[in-house]
Amino acid sequence: MDLSLLWVAEPVRGKGQGRKLLEAAEDEARSQGCRGVFLSTFSFQARPFYERLGCEVIADVPDYPIGHTYHVPKKALT
Repeated sequence: MDLSLLWVAEPVRGKGQGRKLLEAAEDEARSQGCRGVFLSTFSFQARPFYERLGCEVIADVPDYPIGHTYHVPKKALT
């Protein structure tokens, strides 16, 4: 499964909505026989969020965009 966009509006951030969305996507992926999920995020976005939910960053692209890093987290679905 490739999750290309997960966004939570500022007023409800920190209230578990992002976790619920990601868990729902993972459940759907499992139901379709997926064994893992790959994501993408930037250093100015949500890397810590994904790591707290069990993702491991497997690739970094420095200076993309300039001054920031593009991260590729993954998570095995069991």
